[in-house]
Amino acid sequence: GLPTYYGLYSSVAPLYLYAVFGSSRQLAVGPVALVSLLVEASLRLGFVVNFLSHSVVSGFTSGAAITIGLSQMKYMLGYSIKKSHHLNETLESMFANISKFHWGTFVM
Repeated sequence: GLPTYYGLYSSVAPLYLYAVFGSSRQLAVGPVALVSLLVEASLRLGFVVNFLSHSVVSGFTSGAAITIGLSQMKYMLGYSIKKSHHLNETLESMFANISKFHWGTFVM
C-alpha cells in the first residue's frame, strides 16, 4: 500500500550502507554484496531483515544458488564452460560441449 517512490529510495539504501560498513577497499556493489549485507544485518540488526519480504530474500538466495551452482559445473562435468553474465549463454556453452563430458570426473 506504499507509493512506488518508497521502493526506489529503499533500493539505494543498501548501496550506501555497504559503502559505509563494507570491508572491501574496492567497492563491488551487486547481488553478492547485498546478500552479504543481509547476512550481516540478520546477525547484528535482525530487525532490519523483518522489513524485507520473504519473496525478496528468497529471490536473492535462489539467484546466488544458481550462480554458484553454474560456476561449479565445469568441475563436475570435466570440461571448461564459457563464462557469461547471461544464464542462457552459459547453458548454451555447457550443452554445446557436452561431447567433452568425462564420466570419471563426474563420478568422483
